[in-house]
Amino acid sequence: MRHPKVSVISTWWRKPIDGWMDSIKKQSYMNIEIVAGTEKDFGINERKGAGFMRNFLSKKSTGDILFFIDADATMKEDCIEHMVKIFEERDVDAISGLPAVPPREESSFLNHLLGVEYEERIRAMGENYVSVAASTCFAVKKDVFDKLGGFTEMFRGGIGEDWHFSTVMTNKGYKIWHTNKAQIYHYTAETFFKYLKKQFYHSWYRVYHTKKFGKARDEYPLLRFNFKKYNAKEKIIFPFFYLLRLCVWILGGTYGIYTFYIRKQYK
Repeated sequence: MRHPKVSVISTWWRKPIDGWMDSIKKQSYMNIEIVAGTEKDFGINERKGAGFMRNFLSKKSTGDILFFIDADATMKEDCIEHMVKIFEERDVDAISGLPAVPPREESSFLNHLLGVEYEERIRAMGENYVSVAASTCFAVKKDVFDKLGGFTEMFRGGIGEDWHFSTVMTNKGYKIWHTNKAQIYHYTAETFFKYLKKQFYHSWYRVYHTKKFGKARDEYPLLRFNFKKYNAKEKIIFPFFYLLRLCVWILGGTYGIYTFYIRKQYK
């Protein structure tokens, strides 16, 4: 039986982190190709956004499966092997994996503070079919990706194109499986201000998603705390950080309501 070829697709707007490429090359699953780059690498003189570049790179790929990973992440050696095994054994069209917080000695204070809560939320989904999936660690059959037209290119800030695509998938009857066995380490390079800005647009996108698909709920828990993974300083700061993020989400959601129902954009 022929093992499927996996195309690892990655693009970036900040310099890739050390170890990103090595982690791809060191995968235990050998039948892979790497398709990576930015707009400038292909003679495109303007930033087109994550959705455009992922679609662009997928057209240059020759794999049976597309695996998307951000360039601020590294993969555990058996990540792709776990993904392929699930494709071979289950009735699935796409798989989302676990973006785990990097080891403390490799993390910045901010990376660890933000990463623990995000990991716990994703981990809580267990091994199940899901209706939405983040492209931070995401694999999909290439024929399905092509048939659905890939990611939307409406958003250029790296916000929402993955949830948009996965919801289109499930609405069309395709199946997405979530697994915690296929893991990456996600190293955020953001400042706290940039993180809050991203959260603002995440909440704005939630309004768009609800308006577009009539769907406000998904399997991602909104809250999931594991204070055992925080040190004493982080335990003090996290509640303040969470309340601040909640305020930013309220502001972003309010802006979304204003955008769609008063300014009547994106009709």
